[in-house]
Amino acid sequence: MTDYVLEQDLKMPVGRTVGQMVKYGLFLKQSLEIWMFVPCKLVDGVWVILEEPVIVGYAGSEEMLYDAQKMRLEEYQQAKERVLFEGFEFQEYRNYPTVSNGRLKFIFDEYGCWLEAYDNCEGQRINNIERLTQLNLSEEHLQLTPTAIKQIGI
Repeated sequence: MTDYVLEQDLKMPVGRTVGQMVKYGLFLKQSLEIWMFVPCKLVDGVWVILEEPVIVGYAGSEEMLYDAQKMRLEEYQQAKERVLFEGFEFQEYRNYPTVSNGRLKFIFDEYGCWLEAYDNCEGQRINNIERLTQLNLSEEHLQLTPTAIKQIGI
C-alpha cells in the first residue's frame, strides 16, 4: 500500500484525502530509530540519549551557569517533542541501546531494530514503522505522540 501511495506524483494538485495518504505512506516508510521513542540528539552519527535536566536557581555571578542549564532544558524539550511513540524509557541491554514501555522492548543494534518477544509472540527484526502496523499492536502496547499524529496529517 505505501509503495503505491508514494509512487503517485506529489506535484500534481491533490485533495486532502490523497495528501493524507501520502503523509501516512511517508510516515510508515521511516526506519525505526531510537529518537522515535526517547529524547535524543545526533552526535557524530550516533544517537545520544538525553536526560531531563534539573534546573537549580542561581543568582549573581553564576547566572551563566543557569543560562547553560536552561539551554540544556530547551534542547531536551525540543528532542522530546520529536518523539513519535509515547511512554518509553531508555535501558541498556547487552551494550545495545534499548527502549521499553513495560510491554514492548526494542533493541537497537548494528542491523537495525529488534523487537523482543511480547504477548506470546517471538522476537523479530522490525526496521520500519510499517512493519509495526502489521503486528496489530493495541493502543496499550504502542501509542502515538501528538508529533506523530501531526506528521501523519490526521
